[in-house]
Amino acid sequence: MKRRGLAHLEIVLAFVLFIGVIGFGFYFLGHSNKVNLVEKNLDYIEREIKKDLTSEASAQSLKINTRTGNSFAVELTKESGENFAVENSSGDVINSKFDNGILYFDAQSGDIYTIRKSLDINEINDFSGSLPAHDENNYKLGPEIESSVYSEEKALGLNESYYNNYGTLLERYGIGNRVNFGFQIIFEGDGRITAESEVPESYEIFLRSERAEFLRSGGELEFAEVIVKVW
Repeated sequence: MKRRGLAHLEIVLAFVLFIGVIGFGFYFLGHSNKVNLVEKNLDYIEREIKKDLTSEASAQSLKINTRTGNSFAVELTKESGENFAVENSSGDVINSKFDNGILYFDAQSGDIYTIRKSLDINEINDFSGSLPAHDENNYKLGPEIESSVYSEEKALGLNESYYNNYGTLLERYGIGNRVNFGFQIIFEGDGRITAESEVPESYEIFLRSERAEFLRSGGELEFAEVIVKVW
């Protein structure tokens, strides 16, 4: 009788152990699949975010040949919505104003300047000096060089979409609701842009970081750390 009871107990214990092993297997397999899905999507989401951060800008060098004062005038063209920023040889954006096809700026920082143009530069209208007459013989413009660059304005727009239309953003990226993401941009000089939601404690976070150059809203170029997180 005791032997029969022990055999019954052994069968029950074996069954419980079997169920435990099966349950652990399913849990481990489910977790492994989740990790693989997140890792697989990290590269894709990083590429999509960088696309949304990318803008177009152009730059032209300017050499002043003759000056008559501390301010200067250059004739330039731009498309609707584009704005200019003038940078001296030290990399500082200086006071300027665009009016009727003429860009006026404070020219006290030497004779070499860079004129940057983009839709993602906020309008600069802080030139308060006298408006000098324009004379094309007083300067020489280099070729206009266009390039793709990460943009602070694009980052701010993506940040707004993240908090106001996160579901739509997931659909546009084509990742559904199985994976979540966030990003952070930390500028070397001042400021950061953060788009993140709360991550459950049990979730594993995968991230990637890159140092990249940004066109800031004021027209200057500045390096920043771009961090993309997926969980």
